[in-house]
Amino acid sequence: MMTIMMHNSLDLSSRERAQRLYNKNVKLESKHRRSTQARIPSDPNAWQQMQENYEAIILEDHAFSEQHEIEYALWQLHYGRIEELRGHFNAALAPSGSATSQGGKVSARPE
Repeated sequence: MMTIMMHNSLDLSSRERAQRLYNKNVKLESKHRRSTQARIPSDPNAWQQMQENYEAIILEDHAFSEQHEIEYALWQLHYGRIEELRGHFNAALAPSGSATSQGGKVSARPE
């Protein structure tokens, strides 16, 4: 008779695995929010981990995903990353002076 060792995550239900991933993302989002408030650049590894966790939740437990609006949270994650990169891009252009338009805003297309 052969005994098969099971990994702890295999013992968990889909709902429990989804909940654990969700809880990890709540913590990562909290860290991200604090670093944003302190004007510290976000950790790209944390962003990647959050993306992977959201995708795994969607695949793991559809009902949990719907209940917690995970698809929307994933969209917000990507949109937030785009906005963050825009901010860095605009900040890099601002000192040059030539990219500024009326009102002190940086134009989308520098000349």
